[in-house]
Amino acid sequence: LLKHTLKVRAARFLGPASFNTRSYSRNGFPGPTFRANPGDKVEITLQNDLTYPTQADISWTGYEYDLATSTGSCEPYSQPNMTSLHFHGMLISINKKGDSPMRMAGPGESIQYEFTIPKDHPSGTYFYHPHGDGSHSIQAAGL
Repeated sequence: LLKHTLKVRAARFLGPASFNTRSYSRNGFPGPTFRANPGDKVEITLQNDLTYPTQADISWTGYEYDLATSTGSCEPYSQPNMTSLHFHGMLISINKKGDSPMRMAGPGESIQYEFTIPKDHPSGTYFYHPHGDGSHSIQAAGL
């Protein structure tokens, strides 16, 4: 049985290009590594410790907006503090409490994920990441 509470928190990445982001870790990056085998049961609680507001201010206009969005690569975040969890590459059900990345947790909310890894699941290195529309890139940067 793999049982863990994964907390999403505001964080600051410090480096040559420092930035504010979201993190699954208590004291830096990356978040915890999980090890499981085919046939194992997994129970993960995703706890959103981010705060309100859930909407970003996208009222900026003018030259800065035109420059930032001209290539389509820098859109304002619409819901930076909403989050979810996706187990990338794993062959598990999206039903009920499985890998359902569209179940969203707002600030102060939690989501329970419970599934059993199929006994014939291929071995490999998989990763988990947030999947919320309008916030996944700022959150994935903090893994």
